Amino acid sequence: MVGIDETGALTGYYTDDAHALTEAEMDEIIAHGKSVGVEIIPHLNMPGHMRALLDAMDHVGIEDPYFYGRVESDSSLDLTNEEAMNFMYALLEKYAAYFAERGVKYFHIGADEYANDAYNGNMGFPSMGAALYAEFSEFVNNNAAIVNSHGMTPRVWNDGIYYTGYTAEFDSDIEVTYWSNGWWGYNLAKAQELYNKAYDMTIDQGLMDEDDVVEIKIGTPNNTATFYNNGYEFLVNNYTEAVKGTKLEGKLTFSRDDTLGNAFSDALKNNQVDMLFGVGWTGSALDPYGLMEAYIAPSYQYDDCTDFSAINMTVDLKLS
Repeated sequence: MVGIDETGALTGYYTDDAHALTEAEMDEIIAHGKSVGVEIIPHLNMPGHMRALLDAMDHVGIEDPYFYGRVESDSSLDLTNEEAMNFMYALLEKYAAYFAERGVKYFHIGADEYANDAYNGNMGFPSMGAALYAEFSEFVNNNAAIVNSHGMTPRVWNDGIYYTGYTAEFDSDIEVTYWSNGWWGYNLAKAQELYNKAYDMTIDQGLMDEDDVVEIKIGTPNNTATFYNNGYEFLVNNYTEAVKGTKLEGKLTFSRDDTLGNAFSDALKNNQVDMLFGVGWTGSALDPYGLMEAYIAPSYQYDDCTDFSAINMTVDLKLS
């Protein structure tokens, strides 16, 4: 754990350089990721899960950065403390600029489980009330704007977005990443609510009209195998069921390209289809020989972010 000892010195990993990355080391990670087609997504979680940063702010003289609900939180930021929030905006600005300069496309700003330790065992979002939730959404939107200003897409975790019972709005450029569907007493926005939000945003932004429909094209290698035919029906039925009772009900249409054969990865890369069913690597592809096909066989390459023909790779195999 992290903290401050009786002398006021920072303890834990604050003083442990062996567990910190320098910018030069991060540069190497980003460059290596690009060389093998792996996307690096930085994550700076706030305004919750911030104990290390809150202790650091307190240590450098920022007064009372800790949120207080019924008790004081040791991991969530006080969203009425302007100095503490400005510190976080500046920190995000620094690292958003750094990662954007290195070609990173996404920056995750967390926003999950805010104030969960400040309400005597109750979760933060259902306990905080509308006024504080409005402060939370404003803080998230401000952070998203910083990320956007550097040409990257901001991402957040889902639990704080449109939490049940609140009406605050979030920037439509934010991508929501899912980690939880909630539990007893933690009633997260349901998928149907988010479908409606997404529909309203596309109408407001002129991306579609109310009379338009959304076509989803599903790709399969053929139409003779029962497995592929059943899989297509499974996807159609489940997507249709998922939007029942929402503004998208009756607005999803489905079509099928069942001529892909082994060219399914090219079809996905070239936007010939929107999704695939029943294709991909089998277990045999994870043996040393099969795995090499990810780099040398075009049919195994699902994206075009990397020029695999420009990469040299040496593989040493020990035979026994």
